[in-house]
Amino acid sequence: MRDFKANRDINVDGDVIINDSSIQQNKTIIECNSEELEAEYAHREELLREERINKGKESFGFVKFAFFSALGVSIWYFYIGDTTLAMYIVGLLTVFFLLFTAHSISNETTEFEVRQLEVLKEIEYLLRERK
Repeated sequence: MRDFKANRDINVDGDVIINDSSIQQNKTIIECNSEELEAEYAHREELLREERINKGKESFGFVKFAFFSALGVSIWYFYIGDTTLAMYIVGLLTVFFLLFTAHSISNETTEFEVRQLEVLKEIEYLLRERK
């Protein structure tokens, strides 16, 4: 089926029989043996680590934006010669707001992370019971 390019309608004049020999039976976590559980645990940990790295990259983008915004505003006000204290306070508040946003994004637990953590906890319980 993956080889079909269905850009237009597929017209077949006879029966089409597709034999897929890659049938894979899904198992629940309880039905897995210890080796399978350990492999699943490592896989889920890797997924969780990748999710957290992606969140860190996203929040780092906010930090970079805050830094370059502050740098740009500082250079601009230095260029026009306006060096009042109020201007610096407003600039710093903006930078701190952006940093706070980045921090809150990186600490927020996503639905994907919650699901992975629950499965990891269940696997830990099963492994502990079987040892």
